[in-house]
Amino acid sequence: MKSILQKKFYQFERKKLEDAVVKTLSLKDKFSLNDRLDGVTFLKKKKKNYFINKFFMEEVLLKKQNLEINQILDFDLEGFLNEKKLDYKITEDILEVVKIRGKFDVIFFFNSMSLQVSLYGDESILKKINA
Repeated sequence: MKSILQKKFYQFERKKLEDAVVKTLSLKDKFSLNDRLDGVTFLKKKKKNYFINKFFMEEVLLKKQNLEINQILDFDLEGFLNEKKLDYKITEDILEVVKIRGKFDVIFFFNSMSLQVSLYGDESILKKINA
């Protein structure tokens, strides 16, 4: 099973995002996230959201201009795909991709350890997204 598109991000992107989250939560530094119960959860959620949105905007929509972190985080992926009448699923479990393939138009696989995002679905889906 091969993905339609995939991209691996560099670690400096993760650092940039962490700095933005620390600033958003008005914390002193990244380590302060561990002191807040919601801090680590918030960062994990934002990390997944950021990398999937960045991947989608740059690789699928081909918007490669300098995107600000807030533009990426604020992008409404769900709304965009719903407008195109596409069912989608985001997963961090590669085995789930195998199980659900064919049930959704678009499947995003996010590997948080390697900072890699892959897009699964029919190749014609790219034309429908960019129509």
